[in-house]
Amino acid sequence: MKAALIVGIGAPLPLVLLLAAIVGVITFDMAISGIQWILAISPVLLIIDNYRQKRGQNVVAYATLGTGLTSIGAMFMLMGLGLTALATATNGMLWALLVLQSVIYRRPPTEASNTPKV
Repeated sequence: MKAALIVGIGAPLPLVLLLAAIVGVITFDMAISGIQWILAISPVLLIIDNYRQKRGQNVVAYATLGTGLTSIGAMFMLMGLGLTALATATNGMLWALLVLQSVIYRRPPTEASNTPKV
């Protein structure tokens, strides 16, 4: 229920931030930063769920997201978009934390998974 509430509130907010930046109420750096912080909620919910269930997810997907977002954050910093850089790099690090959880909670293959399928 809490996740549905967060998604319900978070879903239209990026559009509001985009429109605010377009009309000049806020800077594009502030709008992109705000959207990145909203996107950071997604891995936090997964991190909590993985911790509770002691399980990991797809390491390759999480590693790609983590390194990709952290790299984009570095590029934003080089472009002078400090708020966006911080939000994006933080988002990338949260996805990287999911990679760490996947390694920690990795379960050894069971005998049933090693048997050939007929």
